[in-house]
Amino acid sequence: MKQKMIILVSCIILILFFQYGMDVKAINSMRVSSNDGNTEHITIVANKIFIFDGKSFAEHLIEKRIDNSYKEIRFVDAFPKELEIDVYTNWFTWKTKHKNFSIFCHFKDSKHFIYEIK
Repeated sequence: MKQKMIILVSCIILILFFQYGMDVKAINSMRVSSNDGNTEHITIVANKIFIFDGKSFAEHLIEKRIDNSYKEIRFVDAFPKELEIDVYTNWFTWKTKHKNFSIFCHFKDSKHFIYEIK
């Protein structure tokens, strides 16, 4: 009985770590410039088991881009006119190319933006 309890508690701790213990990682970034402005594409691995609220998670990712707070990528030049973020739940879904959702964002300025999730 004690051994089952230890296994159960260990599994719960492991699940909680995989859901809440790791931060998102920016895997790839690409910028395309044209006469209409810059378009930026970012690929993100969320390091989660599930993403429960896609809307708040999308806003979090956009805010991280605005604040330039991704650890793996630093953006040095001007703000993009359009931003596309592909979100993968974890490394397994990224390796198997099963995208969770995409975020398409159009910036009016650095504080005002419109986005949609597909």
